[in-house]
Amino acid sequence: MSSSPMLRLPKAIVAEVAEICRRFQGEAKGELDRGIQRVEWTKPNPRGLERIVGFAPDPANIDHRLVTNTHVPIMYLTFLPIDASKIEPLSEKEDNSCV
Repeated sequence: MSSSPMLRLPKAIVAEVAEICRRFQGEAKGELDRGIQRVEWTKPNPRGLERIVGFAPDPANIDHRLVTNTHVPIMYLTFLPIDASKIEPLSEKEDNSCV
């Protein structure tokens, strides 16, 4: 029987991943919850977006997404009331422009 080699990551990467997970257990999960509440608020209140986007959006054309300033740990994606495909880190949206 062969044993697989143990994956060794630099301590800085391990510490960064641990910090992200720790934040989502408390303060960042609270931040994520606030973001989800905002997404949920837009569904029954599309006219409330007018002052933000500068026009009255058609509710049928609103793509409800949650854009975060950090990656969401996978273990949290399965328990959210929003589909994981609708959650993106800001860095992926930076190259896209609004038309």
